[in-house]
Amino acid sequence: GVGRPGVTFWAVLGDLQWNGAGYYGQPSEDILSTSSTIQINFSNPTLAFGLDLLVFAGFGDHANVNVYGADDTTLLASVSGISISEPSSTVFFGYQDSAGIGMVQIEDTDHGWSPLIDNVTFATVPEPSAFAILIMCAGMLFVKRQTKF
Repeated sequence: GVGRPGVTFWAVLGDLQWNGAGYYGQPSEDILSTSSTIQINFSNPTLAFGLDLLVFAGFGDHANVNVYGADDTTLLASVSGISISEPSSTVFFGYQDSAGIGMVQIEDTDHGWSPLIDNVTFATVPEPSAFAILIMCAGMLFVKRQTKF
């Protein structure tokens, strides 16, 4: 649930590690950084994203999440102390912003590796022309319904 077009994972000061299902009690495949921070970059700004945070069996954890705007520098949100107890107790984290999200950083506070990431989903910002067509079609539908009565 993490390998998707449009998203890139970066290990901040470490390497990425891909875990198969069953590795240290994991319910499915997941990814982590061998340093305390993993970064997720969206190739195009996204309106919203969601993901599951997990830990290795027997290694409860706390995570901090920073969400950045489409420019990858404007901090939109910072959430600290997210508690993750066991692999079977995944913690969902999601965020939305109509101006667009470009990057997310997830940091572990208890171990030398990042929290595990699984089931990343996101919605890209529509192209201006596609958005204009959508609005135009919605407007035409509204006019058609108004003139029918």
